[in-house]
Amino acid sequence: MGKGILLEIHKMDNTADQVKFIRRLTGLSQIAFGKKYNIPRRTLQNWESEEGNPPQYIVDFMARVVDDDLNEDSEEHAVRRKK
Repeated sequence: MGKGILLEIHKMDNTADQVKFIRRLTGLSQIAFGKKYNIPRRTLQNWESEEGNPPQYIVDFMARVVDDDLNEDSEEHAVRRKK
């Protein structure tokens, strides 16, 4: 995917939608996402409800990290299927 997630989120109007989109790509709840990426649940709630806005560079970094994780997971799954 690489820049695909970044391109998608930059089409969105606000960071709340961007953060929700990134988290939902993982299929994780706010609690599980927060634990995995070391982000307090309340912080995610604030970001997703527009009560607080992370800087764009934080959202971009989240997109890159999640993208890497998703690519890594799909590669591991492909390797397991070949065995």
